[in-house]
Amino acid sequence: MLGLGLLAHVDDFTHTAVVADAEWVRTISAAADNILSAKVKAFERSHIEEARAWLLTEPVEISSSSNNPGLEYKNNEDNNIVEIVVEGKIAAADFKHLIAKANSDFAKHGKLRVLEEIRSFEGIDAMAI
Repeated sequence: MLGLGLLAHVDDFTHTAVVADAEWVRTISAAADNILSAKVKAFERSHIEEARAWLLTEPVEISSSSNNPGLEYKNNEDNNIVEIVVEGKIAAADFKHLIAKANSDFAKHGKLRVLEEIRSFEGIDAMAI
């Protein structure tokens, strides 16, 4: 496992190959692929050379998420219903923006009713959690 000191660099990793015989470790790794900004792929220990080859050959994708927020927050001034649309990858800035708008609506209405539309989910920056 990587140390907590590397947490500041969590978005600097592009690919992580996890090599383990334990099925639960590979399952968690597959889930991490949807959360972390890095591509995560799990391999059995007998496939360690395949893991090394994947790290060498897997292309790096250039993200353009800064222009396309992963979260959209829609509110209605007349009632306490808000809509949150998830599309793509959620960045820390997206989440901060959503929290600021929601806090304003909480102050106005006290409680909110939420409709969440998930169009696509490509993960969340660890710093947004």
